[in-house]
Amino acid sequence: MSFFKKRFTTLLEQDEKMELTDAEAMETQLGPDLNPDDFAVDAPEQTPEQLAKANDSAQATELTNWIKEMESFVEFLNGEGGSIQTQLHDASCDTLFDKIASAETKKIARAAMDLSSLIQNFKGYLHSANV
Repeated sequence: MSFFKKRFTTLLEQDEKMELTDAEAMETQLGPDLNPDDFAVDAPEQTPEQLAKANDSAQATELTNWIKEMESFVEFLNGEGGSIQTQLHDASCDTLFDKIASAETKKIARAAMDLSSLIQNFKGYLHSANV
């Protein structure tokens, strides 16, 4: 066995005891004009599971908001009442809206249908979340 191999094996097998806490280690690295108490933080003690659940809950809330916004936009495109499709359908002949209606009605309906499909997919993800 070579000298370096013996030395490396010895270093690997050696028990390394560090009795220095994180706070003590930080104190050794601070400059003379810094006080360790200035860096004290009252952080809530949470387990990783609690943090993950809180993160999932926040994301589920955000996803719910996205779904509501998209549903209102689908209503704006192709809903009852004052939607774009309703206004285009009710347009008088030979008007700007009549020209748009004859050319773009299918595209608007397709966009509303695609967005509705995405909403349903998002709702599936929301229901499968463990929140």
